[in-house]
Formats: sequence, C-alpha cells, structure tokens
Amino acid sequence: MAKSGNFTQAEMAKELNVSQSTISRELKRGRTRQMSTKRTYYDRYLADAGARVYRENRQFSRAKDFHKYSENFLEELPKAIVSAKQKPREHSVDTFVHM
Repeated sequence: MAKSGNFTQAEMAKELNVSQSTISRELKRGRTRQMSTKRTYYDRYLADAGARVYRENRQFSRAKDFHKYSENFLEELPKAIVSAKQKPREHSVDTFVHM
C-alpha cells in the first residue's frame, strides 16, 4: 500500500483494521534513505528495516528502576495488600511504595 502511493495512512489503517498511529509508527520505523544511480537521495519504506528496528527497540525495553526495590520490599508487598475482609489495610499501595 505504501509503495503504490494510492492510499493515505487513514485508508491503510481502515483496510488493515488497526489504528492510524500504528501505520504512522510503522512507516516511520521502516523509512530508509536510498541513493539513486544519479547520486540523489530519496526515502523509501522497507518492511525488513521496520521489523529490524522494532526488534531492536523491544530488546532494550525493560521495566525502569526495578533494581532499586529490595528483596524485603517484594516480600512485604503481598502481605500489605490483603483484602479488607481479612484485615483492614493500613496503607494505600502508593503510600507503601514510597515508605
């Protein structure tokens, strides 16, 4: 669809049953700069490039600052989040996290 140039992003999204922003992000990820034989540059969408960029981005996406929570915190959190029937909760989850 992108190669043909006959579709807008909205039309591609409707046809593929996805959000328009999904199409926009994919086109941005897959956009590469090519050089013609006349040594002029042009942008082109390549699905392989988009897939590679996606995999690289996912490889480095991790939960931030997980290491700063101690083992004690992770053991005590389930005990602090007990249903109200068993015993009333003393702190909200947010308060417990910031203690």
